[in-house]
Order: sequence, then structure tokens, then C-alpha cells
Amino acid sequence: MTVPYSIRGDIFIRGQPRFWSDNRLVIAGPGSFDISADGKRVVGLFDEGEGKPETSLHILLNIGDELRRRGAAAGGK
Repeated sequence: MTVPYSIRGDIFIRGQPRFWSDNRLVIAGPGSFDISADGKRVVGLFDEGEGKPETSLHILLNIGDELRRRGAAAGGK
């Protein structure tokens, strides 16, 4: 949730609370979201909602060998 606010003299005046986003923020442990140092931007992992969930996992093994093979094919050393 987020709440707009204003300050008049020494008085703090809160506005009406509202949802920050229409999508659910995924809380999957540390690193699920972060706030910029100036507090003006937020990045986070959000639920896709009604979309089809990912059902596969891609794992790349021996990446060093693959990079050497591609480098050789491109004429590199």
C-alpha cells in the first residue's frame, strides 16, 4: 500500500491509502524488491497473475567449453 501525504507547518496530513500496484509483489526472500537510494524508485518481482506459469528450467553446463567452441568457430583463439 502507499499513502500520499503533505506537511503543513508542524502538521503531518495523510491521504487515502491505495494499492501500490495492481499486481502482487512476490516475496521470495531477500532480493525480492529494492528501493533506490533516493527513495523515488522501486524494483521488484511481481506475480504474473492469470498467465501460464513457467514449467521448464534451462540449465547450461560446461559454459567455458561452449564459449571456447563458439570463439574458435568465429575465428578467435
